[in-house]
Amino acid sequence: MAITTKWFTDTMPGAPVLGSKQTGTLIELFRACLIDGFNILNPVASGVTYDGGQNEVTVTFAAAHGYLKHQVIKVTGCTETDYNGEFRLTYVDTLTVKYTPLATPSGTPATGTPETKVAPVGGWEVVHEDLVTNIEASFQRTDPGATPYTMIVQNNGNMGTYTAGNEWLAIVKIAANYVDLATYDTLVSHYWPASWNNSSGEEWFFVGDHLAFYWTNRFAINSRRSTMVWGDINSVLGGDTMHCIVNGLNSSTGTEWDASGEASHQNFTNLGSNYYKTIAGDNANTPLTSDVWFMTGIEDYFGLSSINFPNETTNEFMVSPMEVMCIVGSALRGYMPGIVQPLMTSTAYHGRILDNFVDWNNELIMFWYSIAGAASTTAEYLVGYRLSNWRD
Repeated sequence: MAITTKWFTDTMPGAPVLGSKQTGTLIELFRACLIDGFNILNPVASGVTYDGGQNEVTVTFAAAHGYLKHQVIKVTGCTETDYNGEFRLTYVDTLTVKYTPLATPSGTPATGTPETKVAPVGGWEVVHEDLVTNIEASFQRTDPGATPYTMIVQNNGNMGTYTAGNEWLAIVKIAANYVDLATYDTLVSHYWPASWNNSSGEEWFFVGDHLAFYWTNRFAINSRRSTMVWGDINSVLGGDTMHCIVNGLNSSTGTEWDASGEASHQNFTNLGSNYYKTIAGDNANTPLTSDVWFMTGIEDYFGLSSINFPNETTNEFMVSPMEVMCIVGSALRGYMPGIVQPLMTSTAYHGRILDNFVDWNNELIMFWYSIAGAASTTAEYLVGYRLSNWRD
């Protein structure tokens, strides 16, 4: 089965650098994570071997590779083609990684010219890009089942309305009837953070599949994290082609990144809020118009602080067994792809990957902090991201 969900962080070797105030870097980050991948390496000679007893491939490098356990790498260049493909790493140490092949390779060690890299999400492409007069690019999904929309990113420095106000934003759109960067209909347009400026340092987390992604960036004076989303939910409406969502940030005199408490963030972990959250619709073609959306789960927030842990009945850490719902108007429109609701928050789990949740078939779930309010003084809560089966 193809691996459709990939994750990335700024600490991975070769990862794109968002930068403090640079133009175009958000586009390059999306290109690297969605389309190109990074950290291209060549194993040592005869360094790709198969152990039939363990049904494992071991890849050996001459120097530290930097790959992480549970990361997906793409292997190419092996003459014995069963070594090639995308694989989630089951083991890593400084010089080696291991993965399980889909079929038994015809020989060992692998021959040819093996090459590895961090596998991109895949299923996305850059359609057009303008690097001359404006930093702008259009991204589309290649899956014929995707909603018929284009993601347009404008990243020419500060795209905000309050340009003198120390905020460093890009514009991210949902566009319909796309022809080129000058010809399309904007259905939704939101501001996204395009810098880590004023925070304690660069930190971002990206996770996605062929239809949608979440991106969490830390920025502003209190170093809080905002989670942004673009793409298709799992709609419950038969024949629904209008279920692409996006969220965003405010841009105004009250959103300066160097001012404590100003409303410069997206309150993603506040489940009941529709603050700068929009689902695309096109009332020229269907009765469904662009509208606000919000999430529903257990109580009001991800990562509730009112529940203690460890909890031995759920392997010492509790997450909700329910899918997170996406509500439009007063009706269930679908389910949020790939995310689960932790029922407690602890710094010990930020950035961790665990696999012992019976309610989720012991799938890999990664945890990351995200803010619950627009003000940068607001608390952060944990969000859980499934690393497989987003569309089941």
